[in-house]
Amino acid sequence: YSFDGEKLMELYTENLDAEQNTSSYQELQGMLTRSGRYRSPVEAEKGYLPWVLLPVAVRTRDKVMGIWLLGRRDPDDFYPHDDIELLEALSNQIAPVIENIRHYEALKLQANHLADEVAERTAELCEERARTQVILDRAGEGIFFADPAGEILDINPEMAELSGYQADELIGKSLAVWNYEDDSRITQDLWKALRSGQEWCGELILRRKDGTSRDVSMTITPIRSESGHLTGYVGVQSDITKLKEVDRLKSNIISSVSHEMKTPLTTIKTYLMLLRRGKVEKRENYLGVLDREADRLTRIIEDLLDLSALNTGKIPSKLVPISASDLAQRVFESSQTLAISKNVLLSLDLQTNLPPMIADAGQIEQVLSNLIVNALNYTQSGGHVRLRGMPDQFNGEPAVCFCVVDTGPGISAAEVPHLFDRFYRGQAARESSAPGTGLGLTICREIVELHDGEISVESRLGEGATFIIRIPAAPELKQELAPFNLEIRTPAGD
Repeated sequence: YSFDGEKLMELYTENLDAEQNTSSYQELQGMLTRSGRYRSPVEAEKGYLPWVLLPVAVRTRDKVMGIWLLGRRDPDDFYPHDDIELLEALSNQIAPVIENIRHYEALKLQANHLADEVAERTAELCEERARTQVILDRAGEGIFFADPAGEILDINPEMAELSGYQADELIGKSLAVWNYEDDSRITQDLWKALRSGQEWCGELILRRKDGTSRDVSMTITPIRSESGHLTGYVGVQSDITKLKEVDRLKSNIISSVSHEMKTPLTTIKTYLMLLRRGKVEKRENYLGVLDREADRLTRIIEDLLDLSALNTGKIPSKLVPISASDLAQRVFESSQTLAISKNVLLSLDLQTNLPPMIADAGQIEQVLSNLIVNALNYTQSGGHVRLRGMPDQFNGEPAVCFCVVDTGPGISAAEVPHLFDRFYRGQAARESSAPGTGLGLTICREIVELHDGEISVESRLGEGATFIIRIPAAPELKQELAPFNLEIRTPAGD
């Protein structure tokens, strides 16, 4: 079949539009109505596309796919009926091929679009998973995931730290791998909630892998699909050990303060009654007792206020270089009166090369005064209390060391670890009825630690006690001191 290739290409690229090229569009529509009818050259010259002698519609299932345009036929100028039937048969074969090609192209385009969407969504999911993983890894609470049967699927690092187990030791294990030291009723309620797919929250004591225990607050929440089907659980465990310790400490403090205040208040009430009903000649004695008990109450309140202020940082320390020897001498001189009244020898022993130290003078004086007063209260008449000062090392750096040494009854090994606990009073204090609130040594420890130092005690029963404090020395400062030893003796001495 012969046709004008340039005219055909022009037709393909003309991009006819029914509104913008109405006449051409109508001509093509007219050709479709004359599909399979031969146009003579004379007739063709009068219409659109004069080179077209035979239009054949391309149809499939009564749908027009397009139009097949044929030009001049060599060597004749017309198409016989047999050729037209053949061409129509061919167009009917071509139409399904064209339709399949179009479907294939549409499917290919759709597949490419879906592939792009899948890639984009996959990237979003990966990014979302990475963000979620970072949140889980950096969360301050232990988080775990479990299936509906309670089998652990995953844990975050904080959960591993809290329980003492590594992830590979827990994944695939039942939640029962964690032992909870609590009322069996609580754990029964926990497993009952899990079996019924309900949320559970409560407080438990978790036994870690190394055998130690932690107080934990745990919440387990079911995870459900859109249809409501249970797919697993997410659990969150928070370490509340410190909060529990604070709560227990608060209860102990309230109990101890109540006990400490009850005794002087009872005494005050008793002696007030005696003042009203007792003998007149004993009123001075009654007033003396009232004064002592009022002072005792005052000391308790002052110690509590000091301890509270130290814990909350409301008493700032003015850390400056000060002379350790001058400070020790002031404390020594201010303690003379009590030593004389107790008939106890008080001595001061400072080494020559005692360096200055970085400290708040008032707070360190309070520490040394507390230690000396304790030593004098627990040392029997005729005993000896000594305040010593010497250069030392602490954490590899120069330091000033003070020791308060007494010849009192000593402290048992069982009591030494508790001496700096709040309101703790040892056996010697209870037996001797020595005044005190049990807060003095606690305040000493708080002040020394505030100075980046340390306080300790060395003692044996029947051999007295030695309290030792170390405070960092002032850097790049030196102080030359002449050696001296001072002793203040009781009135029985000279």
